[in-house]
Amino acid sequence: WNLQVRDTNNLSISDVYNILYGLNLNCTSLTLTTNVGSPGSPYGELNLSDTADSSFNWASATPNLRFLTNNGVILLPNEGVFGSPTAPYGALINSGLIEDLGSQIWTGNFVDTGSFLNYDGSFILDSQTATATNCTLAAEGDLAITTDDLTTSNLFLEGDRSLTLAVTNFFTDDGVSNGSIWIVGDASIGNGLQLTTLPASSSLLGTSIYDYAPTNRTTRNVWPGVNYGASNQGYTNNAAVGQLILDPEGTGPLTQLSFSGTDGAGATNAIYVDRLVLTGGASYTNHVINGRGTNAIPSLGFNNLIIYYADAISPTVYGDASLQDVSFQINGFNNNHLRWVPTYVGYFSGTNIVYPNGTTNRFNVGLAESAIYDSDGAGSAGDPTYNVNNPTPFFVSSEMGMAAHLTNSPAKSVAISWNTVPFATNFVYYSTNLLSWQLLTNSYSPTNGWFVTPTPNPGPATNITILDPITRQQKFYQITVSPDLLYPYQ
Repeated sequence: WNLQVRDTNNLSISDVYNILYGLNLNCTSLTLTTNVGSPGSPYGELNLSDTADSSFNWASATPNLRFLTNNGVILLPNEGVFGSPTAPYGALINSGLIEDLGSQIWTGNFVDTGSFLNYDGSFILDSQTATATNCTLAAEGDLAITTDDLTTSNLFLEGDRSLTLAVTNFFTDDGVSNGSIWIVGDASIGNGLQLTTLPASSSLLGTSIYDYAPTNRTTRNVWPGVNYGASNQGYTNNAAVGQLILDPEGTGPLTQLSFSGTDGAGATNAIYVDRLVLTGGASYTNHVINGRGTNAIPSLGFNNLIIYYADAISPTVYGDASLQDVSFQINGFNNNHLRWVPTYVGYFSGTNIVYPNGTTNRFNVGLAESAIYDSDGAGSAGDPTYNVNNPTPFFVSSEMGMAAHLTNSPAKSVAISWNTVPFATNFVYYSTNLLSWQLLTNSYSPTNGWFVTPTPNPGPATNITILDPITRQQKFYQITVSPDLLYPYQ
């Protein structure tokens, strides 16, 4: 019926308590422990889910609690309030299950390696640091996290109405091999995915975000990324996302996912995505059917934000599971608010190509399979020209064949030769100590030390040579060849 425990310091529970009416734990530290070897429960449990007292209040039941460690189960009949703005917990550490009808948490340190399940309610966390690893945070209402530092790894995060993250300092998903899944907006009444500020350090390139808009509703999404244009720079320390799956559950514009930046009028923010997945009402085939040939996907709306993507895929047939690459097709859609970054190669956007010499090279999959671009600039007899028809569509370092030899003609010099492709930008560097490198001036470009390959474009790979007069200094050489990957279209 009632459980009352008086303890001024640490309380440990390792058995099951099914409490029908009241709970009062007068302690500053509460631990629900595992119970290894016990013939009863394997862990401690506080079960109030079937309580007859609908007015039960966790905060009132634990008035002096400041440290909560749950390695077992806590089941509450209504909302769980852990700490307060004026008296936050020192730490809340959960490796078990906390289940209630909503959670409000104020704590200095939040660590979750278990599950928080909030039925019918919201999950609201305010902390100084937060770590969520191999765990689940799920709320049928809103899910909001405010913290200085947020570290996630293999996190399943679900905010059926909305997901709002306010992270000021450090935000990471711990790398692509520890991918997390977020589900947002399936029951949205307005707001959807919202990152309110750009953390000082941030990367979400291992995270897949499923972003929904309910039928005949507009879901508002907000992102603070800096707009670096169609550049690889946008994927570094800029809250870049691994996968963004856009799934309006109806046809636009009545059903729409809208995107805005955080910097206000006159500024344009960006969200950089490794792979963009357009499905449901946002699928490319649905656009072909309902967009009436326009260069816009009606179920996507944009204010001051641009989505940059390294690769984009969409169902081949509306509603079908098979996917086609649409990176080139949608580039520039929605008044240039969808833009392709074909030079970026990420975990989701990359593909491996094995060359005849046995080397494995990784490239952007949309560019490698393109029927528009000829990235090695060959376009000659014996070359299948466009990337999609070319088994080796890119010029790679193993094909350079760099060599150097001494020559007396026209003067004592080092003759440096290598293979390059048409319209590539070539850089020749030298060093006397292998620590600092300088651009070498040469006959092709006597002032700036770099030059564009002086052969017709398109055309086959060619060998070129430059001369460096011999001095008393020992020299080491490096060469960089940067092909025009987007030939013939810029």
